[in-house]
Amino acid sequence: MCHFSFTVISGALFVSARRYDSNMLANSREELVEVFDALDADLDRLDEVSFEVLSTPERLRSLERLECLARRLPAAQHTLINQLDTQASEEELGGTLCCALANRLRITKPEAGRRSAEAKP
Repeated sequence: MCHFSFTVISGALFVSARRYDSNMLANSREELVEVFDALDADLDRLDEVSFEVLSTPERLRSLERLECLARRLPAAQHTLINQLDTQASEEELGGTLCCALANRLRITKPEAGRRSAEAKP
């Protein structure tokens, strides 16, 4: 897992990462909240930068990096979906897993079913 920081210096966008080793896994609710808060803050910073300063190759590289980050997000989603599937009751979820995902994530039931199926090991 990486924590990314976005900085603009002299018109250039720099992305730095701090890698977490396996022995640095979040072991408490507070640590998990901190990780999500940091990710939210970094994405907010990314939303605030102007890409006008980038050259075409830099824009392509930035898109490539964003694609790589986007492809990593499902790993955490899959873990959470599988944990809900195996550990949560329908009573806790307020219905089936697919219904709970659709309601909480504000997605369609077919999309929730697709995500649930995709998360299966």
